[in-house]
Amino acid sequence: SISVKGIGDFTGAVALSVSGLSTGVTATLNPAAIAPGSTSTLTLTAAPSAATTSGNIFLKGASGTLSVMTPVSLNVTASPGFTLMPGSSSLVVAPGSSGLASISVLSKGSFQGAVALAVAGLPPGVTAAFTPSSVAVGNAAMVKIMVAAPGVLSSGILTITGASGNLTGATSLNLTVAAPGFTLQPAVTSLTVGTGLSTSTTVKVLSAYGFTGSVTLGATGLPCGVYAAFTPPTVTTGGTATLKLTSNFGAVVTTNIVITGTSGRLSASTSLSL
Repeated sequence: SISVKGIGDFTGAVALSVSGLSTGVTATLNPAAIAPGSTSTLTLTAAPSAATTSGNIFLKGASGTLSVMTPVSLNVTASPGFTLMPGSSSLVVAPGSSGLASISVLSKGSFQGAVALAVAGLPPGVTAAFTPSSVAVGNAAMVKIMVAAPGVLSSGILTITGASGNLTGATSLNLTVAAPGFTLQPAVTSLTVGTGLSTSTTVKVLSAYGFTGSVTLGATGLPCGVYAAFTPPTVTTGGTATLKLTSNFGAVVTTNIVITGTSGRLSASTSLSL
């Protein structure tokens, strides 16, 4: 509410205007001109694209050659709402098992309600359940992703949605359904060894999809007279073994040998030019 007070015997009409508005904020005055002793209503509207800001706008009154200006403090705040934030951007679940991810509900503006959670984009054979299914702002829920069939292998992006009245929000979670395993990474792709000599390289065991076991290394496809030894012969995930190749005799030959790794029923291999 804007009022005009006359000084002395002033009785004229005063035209009102507003300046200093930030981008996306508009002002209307109803009425736009008033006499002393009357009031006008100032309405400020912030568009959805208006940036949050804090500062002064200026109300001006003018009548002929007379003018007066006064500041008004204005805060443009975020519209009430919420955002969803997963504890991790990705989740790997082994076939026939389940995995957990946290989903936090964060307030935007002055929102203080509860948010009902749901998930979309589940691949066939995969289901999800939230605990709890409705979360108050500032808290988190756990979503349990369950893979029913051991034969299910897939990946995709899950959409986690939240709803509270007419307010909605969403976030994504990358899901990979894959069995834990490992890969082998030799330090070089080729080696050369002379007859009666030895040469060495290293082989690293890399985890895939959460594998944490130990891997026993071996080599096949060795030409006649060439022998391989790994030190150590068994390596934990993330570890490195030294592969020593010794040529006792034999003709000059170029071939590929296969480096193998086994851990229970799991296996992996890679090739090395010799």
